[in-house]
Amino acid sequence: MQPQSIAEFLLLNAECPRSVRFSVESVQAALQAISKLTGVRKAGRAERLAGRLSASLEYGQVDEIIADNLGAFLADIQGRCNQLHTAIHQTYIAYQIDTALAS
Repeated sequence: MQPQSIAEFLLLNAECPRSVRFSVESVQAALQAISKLTGVRKAGRAERLAGRLSASLEYGQVDEIIADNLGAFLADIQGRCNQLHTAIHQTYIAYQIDTALAS
């Protein structure tokens, strides 16, 4: 198996539960389900970040990723996952009680 094929499989495969794309799409689906269950119609920051990351992986091309700089791409994905983590934490764990009571 070529290194390019391995990178494509691990990053962009929509069906492999261990790929980055599958994981991000799962997070996005979970955030959408939470929004639906809680009746929140506006997409929150976390949902928007997940959607953007999901779209970039859905439309990503492994040959372009490798040509541009695989290491930089992975660092960008990691940074975006960190932003997503922070947004989820702020929204669902470390929120202000006033925010919860106002709903």
